[in-house]
Amino acid sequence: MLSFGHRHSNNWHQQIQKSAEGRQPVLEDFLPNPLFPWDTLRSLTDLYLLKKKAKKNELLTREQITDSRVSSLIEKHANKVVAIASAGHLMAPRSVRLLLIREFSRIESVDYFALCLLLEAMVVANFVNAESVCEQELQKTRTLLFASRPDNSSPELLAQTLINGAIPTEYLVSPYIYLLAHKTLTDFSNKLEELRKNCSWSAARACSAWLADVYLGESSGHDLVKQRLDAASPNWRAWAVWKPDFRRTMTCKSSVS
Repeated sequence: MLSFGHRHSNNWHQQIQKSAEGRQPVLEDFLPNPLFPWDTLRSLTDLYLLKKKAKKNELLTREQITDSRVSSLIEKHANKVVAIASAGHLMAPRSVRLLLIREFSRIESVDYFALCLLLEAMVVANFVNAESVCEQELQKTRTLLFASRPDNSSPELLAQTLINGAIPTEYLVSPYIYLLAHKTLTDFSNKLEELRKNCSWSAARACSAWLADVYLGESSGHDLVKQRLDAASPNWRAWAVWKPDFRRTMTCKSSVS
């Protein structure tokens, strides 16, 4: 059985980390970083793996470099995203996808920042092994995470994304999207309540205007968003039909109830 020694794999990890020089393969907008040394890292990995010798001192061929060995290298590397950028091209698309699934399964709760790291891994996987993560899945996941940002969430964008089509169950983000949606819509509900308490009616109207389209919508996507809103924001229908008379609301005596 062919085997890669622990000492030699340590050399690979060190070389990869050194060559990356602290640069990250994915930019803040979840696009590949053109300044990242993609070719250098892939060449280092090719050289490392193709020069590993079998018992009869024969050089390994690409066919002998099994996905499990490459996957093991990636999973043992401290920075999984950099590791996928370095070695993901040597794996079958399905094996890359299974690797990402294992990484996703380690998320114990809905952690936006953990999901962002996994989206970065998806971006890299798409870049080095395009068939492992299709562009449509990548774009959908990117949009959903942009809409769920804790510091600047966009429940309207989130709702529109869900209205435009259900998330296929085979998408890597599928097990987490409705939990992310619940958190985003709950935060939205809390924001509306705070605006109501502060009599910030103009801001509340601007914040809630998109709900009317959801309320009137009849597609299956609209029904899905309504279910999500029912769970996260019980009063959303009142906001959806609210048509404020700002001459009266200025007195701070009116309310949506």
